[in-house]
Amino acid sequence: MEFVHKSVLLHECIEALCIRPDGVYLDGTLGGAGHSLQIARRLTTGRLIGIDQDQIAPEEYTSYFRSVIAFGTIRVLEDPAEKREALRLLAGKYFPDDPEGREAEIQKTIASVTMLELAVEHMTGKEAIELVRKDGVGPEN
Repeated sequence: MEFVHKSVLLHECIEALCIRPDGVYLDGTLGGAGHSLQIARRLTTGRLIGIDQDQIAPEEYTSYFRSVIAFGTIRVLEDPAEKREALRLLAGKYFPDDPEGREAEIQKTIASVTMLELAVEHMTGKEAIELVRKDGVGPEN
């Protein structure tokens, strides 16, 4: 099943935000990234923070999270050949044993895919201690 995302009230939200190129923005429902993409297109030195899903642990009144914050410059890959090559590199990393399947999927979805290039200047991240313990790394308590 192909993922199709249509941002709700996209133009109205972007207009209401009055985005500053050096502003800081948080998208707490990243999902298909429609709103985030439009925000990112308007930033120069600003920050965009996107949150998609955390594993909720209601019995512990918390959520288990993994996050990465990257600082740098984002650009949308507009050139079709450059976009296709970026998709090939990404698909090759995650599906190295299926070149025919990769090409078929790229051909099928390329018109609806947006590719972003992030030139990372600095990156940091964190992870919930519960996930660290589950992976067998870190303190037991």
